[in-house]
Amino acid sequence: MRFELFVATRYLKAKRRQAFIGVITTISILGVAAGVASLIVALAINNGFRQDLQERLLGSSSHVSLLRVQSDGIKDWPALLERLSKQPHVVAAAPAIYEQVLISRGPRARGAVLKGMIPAYERKVSDLLGTVKIGSAEALEEKAASDTGGADAAESEQKDFNRKGREENPQRSQRTAEGLASEKSSAEGSMSAGDDAQAQPNSISAQRSVRATQEESASGDAHATQHPTSAGEGTRATQNSSSKQTSAQESPDSLEGVQARVAAMPPIVLGKDMADELGATVGSVVLVTSPQGELTPFGMVPKYNRFRVVGIFNSGFYDYDTSWAFARLSDAQRLFGLGDLISVIQFKVDDIYKADQVAKELEDAAGQGFMTTNWMEQNKALFRALRLERLVTFITIGLIVFVAALNILISLTMMVMEKTKDIAVLRSMGTRKSQIRRLFITQGLLIGIIGTGIGLVVGFALSWAGARYHLISLAPEVYSIDYVPFAPRLMDGVLVALVAIGISFVATMYPSWSAARILPAEALRYE
Repeated sequence: MRFELFVATRYLKAKRRQAFIGVITTISILGVAAGVASLIVALAINNGFRQDLQERLLGSSSHVSLLRVQSDGIKDWPALLERLSKQPHVVAAAPAIYEQVLISRGPRARGAVLKGMIPAYERKVSDLLGTVKIGSAEALEEKAASDTGGADAAESEQKDFNRKGREENPQRSQRTAEGLASEKSSAEGSMSAGDDAQAQPNSISAQRSVRATQEESASGDAHATQHPTSAGEGTRATQNSSSKQTSAQESPDSLEGVQARVAAMPPIVLGKDMADELGATVGSVVLVTSPQGELTPFGMVPKYNRFRVVGIFNSGFYDYDTSWAFARLSDAQRLFGLGDLISVIQFKVDDIYKADQVAKELEDAAGQGFMTTNWMEQNKALFRALRLERLVTFITIGLIVFVAALNILISLTMMVMEKTKDIAVLRSMGTRKSQIRRLFITQGLLIGIIGTGIGLVVGFALSWAGARYHLISLAPEVYSIDYVPFAPRLMDGVLVALVAIGISFVATMYPSWSAARILPAEALRYE
């Protein structure tokens, strides 16, 4: 053991004539330990919130986005999507449309970003559809083929019903044809009467004879139908009831008609805060208005369409929950009049920290006229704010270690005053000034190292317990998470330890310099 370390250890262990110095030394150790532990816990909480925010942010948005420089839409996007999805580091790709719209329900309205997408592709690059808490996003699946098949089936059923009606009632069909013929002949007779007045009596008599013939035929039919079979009565009764039901369903004022119209509306998924502001729930009807209108004789008229709310998502991000809505890609294209164009292709990569490099490769592969953005560029201001918050937290709580360093300074200064005689004896025995200086520096560093060690153990233990057992609870409706996340890092512990020991070292400079300046003759003159 070196001379300086041996003497410094003895000074720490030895009983002092003034107990106050020992109390200050103990307070110094505890102060350093408290400062280090507080820094470890605070940085663990900061890092936990940062990781949680980053995970939810990356789950809500794509890693890389490809779009046109002129914002004129991407043509032939299926082939481009297929080609770019095979690029290195690309895990998934999805087409999308982003447009500003106005969503209203009654007197309430809200500006929003409407995202048109294909759910099968969207789920590969984003987790927002997985945050639907009320309702379901299954209605956003494209069902054009099934809808067309249902319309064809309904039309076929209507044709079969008409054909069966004609087969089962030939007499009624014949009377209808005779009535149409008589009406035609009457119309022709009235037209010829204006040209030839002499033919009017003949025309009138001919019309009377036709009516008489029709009345006789009708009376004969009525007499023939006075004794119908039971099967015929049942058939006509069934047809009458079915025709009444069909007319009731087709009536625009009937409940079935209203429900059918609402069910035929395109689906939409709203953010939680937006739905609360609009007063919309699952099943509500909202009006989506696009500022990209169409030119009419009355000027530019905004395009609009009614959507049926099928789900409400809660991502935990204020911007998403208050101003985002999801619709099918085809419905968004029809609303904005884009045809088969899309505005962006989103990509998910295997390494989020290489997103800028992958973005450049995708931009080169797409060709001229394309540009890319990545998640780091889109959220640069947010992560800059988090870094600033981390720095402020480190400086603020680091003041605890600074206060503890002042206690080390006071403790060593008083110890030098107490050990003046011992220092003089050591100097007279040949101890150099540098050794005296290193002796008190070592003693101050021992105080800092002991306090730092205790603080590291306590800080990491509290952080581990908080991460495992969720010791601090939060209101999920406010913070979108029900506990405080702890994420301690080894590098944080190393940084805090170096800072604490460095501050302790600075606190020993003045006492050690004062001890080295003591002259043996002056110190032992009155002994």
